Amino acid sequence: LNCRTLRAPWRRIAIVQLAHDLQLDLIMVQEVSIVAEPGLQSEDLGAGWTFLYTSADCRGRGGVGVLFGPRLRQSVFCVSLSPRLLRVDVRLRARCVRLFCAYAPTAAHPEEARVFFEFLGGQLEEVANRDTVVVLGDLNAVPRRSERSPYVTERENGNTDALEDLLDRLDLVSANTQFRKPPARLATFAGCK
Repeated sequence: LNCRTLRAPWRRIAIVQLAHDLQLDLIMVQEVSIVAEPGLQSEDLGAGWTFLYTSADCRGRGGVGVLFGPRLRQSVFCVSLSPRLLRVDVRLRARCVRLFCAYAPTAAHPEEARVFFEFLGGQLEEVANRDTVVVLGDLNAVPRRSERSPYVTERENGNTDALEDLLDRLDLVSANTQFRKPPARLATFAGCK
């Protein structure tokens, strides 16, 4: 969920209501926009729901977080890796699912994006083979159309190479590119030229 300006507490409560209505136990959030101390912040939103997040920058941009419900309260462990990357470990019976909530820099900042994708790749390489890995978030990148990514827009951006390198190096698949979408949904934003 890409959700700007979660600074207002009523918006955080609205997300809890959305999660409850959709019968979700966990929601990853990018662009939290809450300026706080460095590191992981925690908020109890009531009814067993917890919101963990990293701080946005001094201008209120960025930040990532996870909202999880009462059924996962004892199963979730979070680690703030950076203001743009959060690792959420969910223990399910004998398995561990490692979820990464990511918010990559835009293609307008290629050096920052390159560093981010290298850091993300390093974190993914550290995950044990027995664990399931999922990266969720806004990677601000468009993969190239290929056999591995058949349903993508033909428009690439400055982060395409960094994303493709990450996918190739770690033998990952972009799940969002595996099913057909209407042309209007292939890209949610097209930059200015």
